[in-house]
Amino acid sequence: MFLEVARLPVEKLMHRHRGECSADVRKRVEAAQCRQIERWGVLNAGLSPADVTRGCGLSDPCTALLTRACERVGLSGRAFYGVIKVTRTIADLDGSEAIEVPHLAEAIQYRAGWERLRGYPA
Repeated sequence: MFLEVARLPVEKLMHRHRGECSADVRKRVEAAQCRQIERWGVLNAGLSPADVTRGCGLSDPCTALLTRACERVGLSGRAFYGVIKVTRTIADLDGSEAIEVPHLAEAIQYRAGWERLRGYPA
């Protein structure tokens, strides 16, 4: 996964609001992992394409967004299922039972960044 992070202006660094502490992040990650084990018996990363198709239903707006992203970035089948697994993980970290457009958009953004790094058009 590749994440492009813009530089912050010095003014923002000087008056920076502290984000989520590590202990809180750890709790969210552990809760997400518990949800995944309860749901599938494995973490999302261990899902097969058939599991993803069967268990990670996408709404019509999510399907439309993923279709556009596949056409634009040219995702392989493996990458397609990977994006959905990452999306499901983002939704789990958010505490959401349903995959929503912002979850999918975030996962696509990570993948598109990786494709740019490798020299593919995004």
